[in-house]
Amino acid sequence: MTQEQQIRQLTAKVNKLTAMVERLLDERDQENNLMTVTEFAKAVGCSKGTVLNRIKAGIYGAERHGKLWYLPAPSRQ
Repeated sequence: MTQEQQIRQLTAKVNKLTAMVERLLDERDQENNLMTVTEFAKAVGCSKGTVLNRIKAGIYGAERHGKLWYLPAPSRQ
């Protein structure tokens, strides 16, 4: 196999992987539109600690998946 053929094969694989990652990211955004506490805090302009305290106080509705809390994106609330 020549170098040109190897490069074509690698390019095709990279293109397939790129398309797969983009599709997965799009599906994630469409399915749940959830943000991590850090992302949410940056979006609303407060600290991560404030968001966590508000979750614990019941002010924000959040879901816990493993060790991480997820909140709906602010535009969806």
